[in-house]
Amino acid sequence: MAIVDYPSLQATVASYINRTDLSVVPPMNSPGYGLTTTPIQDAISLAENTIRLKVWRNRVRNTSFQIGNGDQTTDQFALPNDCAAITSLRLVSGYPNQDTSIRICTPEELADFRAAHYNVASRPRYAAVLTGNLVVVPVPDQVYDTDLWYWQELVPIGPGVVNPLFQEFPNLYLYATLLELAPYLEHDERMQTWQSKYDDLVAAIHARRDREEFGGPLPSIRLTTVF
Repeated sequence: MAIVDYPSLQATVASYINRTDLSVVPPMNSPGYGLTTTPIQDAISLAENTIRLKVWRNRVRNTSFQIGNGDQTTDQFALPNDCAAITSLRLVSGYPNQDTSIRICTPEELADFRAAHYNVASRPRYAAVLTGNLVVVPVPDQVYDTDLWYWQELVPIGPGVVNPLFQEFPNLYLYATLLELAPYLEHDERMQTWQSKYDDLVAAIHARRDREEFGGPLPSIRLTTVF
């Protein structure tokens, strides 16, 4: 079975371990009763935490981003859901003398700048990040295009949600999840094989990304076929 999304990952893990009880929410009067997730789903979450710590490297991503909606009252705009921190935000108007950078500051500094500008609508000059939103000062007097650079975090996979690492290396998630299920699979001789395949994938991913960051040819990565 090809692993292309969250359900197919769960199904593939279930087929490997052949334990139907790990694919259902714990029933009444059983250990774990009251949980709303299955042991396999819990293992995927634990595996992803390990991947985030040991494999994922935050990468800088560039995208176009609009601020302003023409009403001259809105000053908050939703950032991409994988935005961990902004590194650069610059206005893009087509006129180089007007394409200035927007200063990223703290919420406290932004409040001071807002008071200094009396919050009169104009070209945005300052911005801060609050709960996933970009807050700008002054309030935009029109719609502005910007060039946004930010650190990309690893978005957790789930129903209808995947991330670039999962899309490129689904087997990484498979073997990491199988390893997290070790307490349920006592004396399973395949654990050593799964650990080896996981370690090989991690080494290959790091090697390729080192070459991407520091130069040199990029060798192809041969991934283990999932049956």
